[in-house]
Amino acid sequence: MMSMPPGLSAHDLVAAEQSMYFSAPHVVQDLSNFAHFGADHAEEAGRAVARTSRLVLVGSGGSLACLFTAQYVLERITEVPIRVIPAKELRWRDPVWLGPGSTVVLNSWSGQSGDVLDSLEFARAKGARTVGVVADSHSPLATDVDLQIPYDGRSIYEVPIVALLHFVMGLEGVGSMDGGLRSSVLQLPERLSQLMPSAASKGAEDADRLRTVDHIYVLGAGPCSSLGLKLANVLMENVRIGSAYYDTVEFRHGAVEALDRIKPVMLVLIGSDDSREISLGMRDFSIREGAEVVAYDSADYDLMEPLLAPLIMNSFTQWFVVYSALLRGITDLDQRVYMGTGKLPQDVRS
Repeated sequence: MMSMPPGLSAHDLVAAEQSMYFSAPHVVQDLSNFAHFGADHAEEAGRAVARTSRLVLVGSGGSLACLFTAQYVLERITEVPIRVIPAKELRWRDPVWLGPGSTVVLNSWSGQSGDVLDSLEFARAKGARTVGVVADSHSPLATDVDLQIPYDGRSIYEVPIVALLHFVMGLEGVGSMDGGLRSSVLQLPERLSQLMPSAASKGAEDADRLRTVDHIYVLGAGPCSSLGLKLANVLMENVRIGSAYYDTVEFRHGAVEALDRIKPVMLVLIGSDDSREISLGMRDFSIREGAEVVAYDSADYDLMEPLLAPLIMNSFTQWFVVYSALLRGITDLDQRVYMGTGKLPQDVRS
């Protein structure tokens, strides 16, 4: 039995683990399943596309955040230009380069997001080839794209990133993942299985420490940047407290001046890539200036490839979010006050 913050019961945790949002208890199985049943399919989709002038990665919410992480890794292995565009914005932007030579990859766990389906319609009208990364193989997205990369499970952050790695491997002229990257991808399920008890324990400890906090600043840089954005959003969505994301590098260019007047609570994501030195420096400086800092350091995860650290770190931050929600009396992690309830005005609904 994993340790829990005071005031919570095993029943609280069991209920939380049924949430469609909370993928950490299932990510090892989800990644293992994709390695056995989905990876080859993803590479086949890449071979079917063969050659493309540009990859456009489209999604919303959590399905958008993981695409920025994927872009960071993919740019190391392919010369194909890659753009990430929020689903709602593809039509708004109406880029002149979008056409028959482009491939638009649409990522949606449910395959029913209105914004993503609108982007699909727009991309098809422009003559672009469309690929869907989707968990529901019978959803509108899955049935209407040119090519489908299906996956099972709830891991909407980790599995699509791995799926896109394999998809790009199928494109002409890309070659293969280098030894370190491939080994790290293969290691992910086992490494996550080994780390999950410590992820749960750290999440419980940090949530208990910050149980009365009503605002958290989240900092991340490099490959951890998009995870920081995701984390700030889910703190507001699931814990329902204030949160703001800042790129650690950009935080130095203006926002840092706030530390002269306020002593904020900060959650800092620290990578083991080239962004590490600045992240460590900003963590230490913030502590010296009186901020209360919680850090998640990817150097503790012992992966060969630093760019994949967010796929490990996501489970750590999920445990923190889940325990933080439970401690505030939010026991149904799937229930929403505004989203999908009809309370939002018609013109801002998905």
